[in-house]
Amino acid sequence: MWSDERGNLKFVNLVVRRPFTIFFIILATCIILSFLLGQIVFKAGNPFRDPANQFEIKDIRSIQLISLRLAAEDIKVDRDTLEAAGDGSVTMVQSRISDGTSWVFESEQPEGVFGTRASIGAMKDILDLFFKDPQFRKYCLLDYRMAKKTDSELECTPPLTALNMYYSNATWDSAGIQSIIAAMKEYPNRMELLSGRILCLRNLIDDCGVKGTEEELQWSMDLGSKLVQTMFKWDGKSGLVENITEATELAAYIMKVPVLKGAVDFSYDREFSVENPVSIFSRAVVLWGAPLNITTEDSVDAGAAVINRKNLTIEEIKKQTEEKKKADDKALKDYIVQIFLEDMKKAATDTTDPEINSYYLMFALLLDIFLQIAVKDALLVVFSLGFVFIWIRINVGSWFLAFIGLLEIFFSLPLAWFFFK
Repeated sequence: MWSDERGNLKFVNLVVRRPFTIFFIILATCIILSFLLGQIVFKAGNPFRDPANQFEIKDIRSIQLISLRLAAEDIKVDRDTLEAAGDGSVTMVQSRISDGTSWVFESEQPEGVFGTRASIGAMKDILDLFFKDPQFRKYCLLDYRMAKKTDSELECTPPLTALNMYYSNATWDSAGIQSIIAAMKEYPNRMELLSGRILCLRNLIDDCGVKGTEEELQWSMDLGSKLVQTMFKWDGKSGLVENITEATELAAYIMKVPVLKGAVDFSYDREFSVENPVSIFSRAVVLWGAPLNITTEDSVDAGAAVINRKNLTIEEIKKQTEEKKKADDKALKDYIVQIFLEDMKKAATDTTDPEINSYYLMFALLLDIFLQIAVKDALLVVFSLGFVFIWIRINVGSWFLAFIGLLEIFFSLPLAWFFFK
C-alpha cells in the first residue's frame, strides 16, 4: 500500500517527481497554519479592561474635564518659556515618574488571584522586595500630595494595586463595609447618581447639577462620603484583612460607580464583576521617581529642590534636563540590577509559587534583558544548525541536500507550533 514494486515509498517517489510542487505546498501550508494559530492564540485578546473614559459628551462634567485637559496642554507648551523667565522655578526630588516596574500575576487556582490568602500573600511578597529594601526611598516616587494633605513626612508612593485595599486591616471596618455593600445592592440603579455626588465631594462643591429626589440626594451624599473615607484608608501598610471575600465583593461593587471604577479595575481582569467575583489575572506597578538626589552634585534632602532653573535659557534647561535624566536612568538601572534583578527572575519562574505565575516588565531593563536572551538563544540556534548541517553533509556528500535539510527544519516549526498549541 505504501510502497511500490521496488520497495520505495510512494511518497518519496512523488517528492522526487514533483519537488517544486511539494515545496510550495509545504510553504503554503506553513503560512496558512501560522495565520490560523495567530487567530486562535489572540482571539481572547487582552485579559484586562482597556483604559477608557466613558462619559456623556454633553454632560457638564464632561465639558469641564475636556476644558481642563485643553488648558493643561496649553500650559505644557509654555512651561519651558516660563521656567526660563528667571523666576527661580525648581524641580523637587523624586517628584516625577521616571519609570515603573509592572507585574502581571496569573492564578493557578480556579479561585483566582484574590481567592485565597496564599495567593494574595504571594503577590504582596513580590512587591515587598522593593518596599522593604532600605535604599528604596532614594529611588521611589515620593508622595508629596499625601504628605501635604496629612501633614506627615514624605513617603514612597504606594504601588498601583488592589493589594493596598486587602492590606489595610488596621483601618478595616467590616460593619461599615457591609453597610456600603448592602446600600449598593439595594439601589443598583443609583450608581450614576452616586458617581456624580462623589465628584461634588471631591471638588468641595455643594451643588454641581446632580439631580434627584431629596431622599436620593441624601442617600448618595451619605454613601459617597463613606466610600471616599473608606478608600482613603487603603494604604497597604497593615496586615491582610480577615475577610478577603468581603474586600473582593466591595471592589466588584465599586466598579459599578463610574467615577471610582478606575481605582480598582486596573487590578482585576475584564471578566471580574459582581456576578463573577473571580479574577484570574491581576496587575501591579511600582513607581520610580526623578530627579534623583544621588546623582546631584550638591546633596539635598528629599523634599528640597534638586534642580534650580533660575535665569537659564530654554536650551540650557533642555541640556541640563537631558544630562540629569541620563545620570538618573543609569543610577536606577544599576540599583535594580544589583539589588533586585535576581529575585525578580526567581519570582518570575513557574516553580516559585504553586498559587500564581508572575511576569515583570520594566523599560529600563528591557534592552539589557532582551539582549541577554537573544544572544543566548542565538548561540544555541547557531550551534544546533551548524551541527546538523555538517552531519548531513558528511553522510550524504551533498551541500545542496544539506541545505534542503536545514530548510525542512525551518518548515517544521510552524507545524509543530500549531499542533502543540
